[in-house]
Amino acid sequence: MINEKTLFRLLLLCLLAIGFTTFHHYILDLKVLEINTLSKKISQNQLDKIVNASQSNEYLNYIVVPINIFVKVVITALLLLFGCTLFNVKIHLKKLIRLTITAEFLFLLPILYEITYFKFIESNHSYIYIQNFSSLSFFNLINNIDVEPWLIYPLQTLNLFELA
Repeated sequence: MINEKTLFRLLLLCLLAIGFTTFHHYILDLKVLEINTLSKKISQNQLDKIVNASQSNEYLNYIVVPINIFVKVVITALLLLFGCTLFNVKIHLKKLIRLTITAEFLFLLPILYEITYFKFIESNHSYIYIQNFSSLSFFNLINNIDVEPWLIYPLQTLNLFELA
């Protein structure tokens, strides 16, 4: 069904996504920031349990990311096929899967932007700020301290990467 070139693209996409996320966590020292943030709110015993649990579940990233990408690619390609069928456009599912995989590479750019932003531009940051950061979004243009919690997600999705 899927040729070797498409399978190679999917594998490359998965490896890059895992690599970028791992690099993101290590270059920005997210574990240390998370521990510093949590240490102000919970006891040392609870913090040790959380750190141990997160270390024991670190390998799940290598499993969940490829599954997530595969599901996104398949669902997006099927939805595109459904739309093409509604408009009587003849196209093969293989071609739509190839197109969807190529488009998924675009979603690696926000990770690279975030690494660059927090490493070189905004080097003094907190874990909460990184957690709420959304690359090139409307949420980052406004004073996000005053924003109601229910508005955070809609404002984060208004960004250049989603538009692209």
